[in-house]
Amino acid sequence: MRDGRTGLEDAVERLAGWPALDLGHSRLDLARHVRCGAPEVVYGAGKAPAELVENVRVLAHHHGRALATRVSDEAALALLDALPGAVHHARARCVSV
Repeated sequence: MRDGRTGLEDAVERLAGWPALDLGHSRLDLARHVRCGAPEVVYGAGKAPAELVENVRVLAHHHGRALATRVSDEAALALLDALPGAVHHARARCVSV
């Protein structure tokens, strides 16, 4: 695009949805850090503990770190059991890895 060979609309169309990982219950934006400067964060409200574990595990694998917000106590326990290095920030209702 910078050299003029690819137009803006064509570039946007080529990059639409790249790369997003569809887990069935969630769609993770693995390139958010490239576009926005910060990686994807998992919004935990309404997600089952097993879904949160999968989401956080995938993000931690791809980025070396992950954050889940609005995490229930039950989901926090599941995350702590499943992910070495996970830390529950009870007052903030989030878990970081």
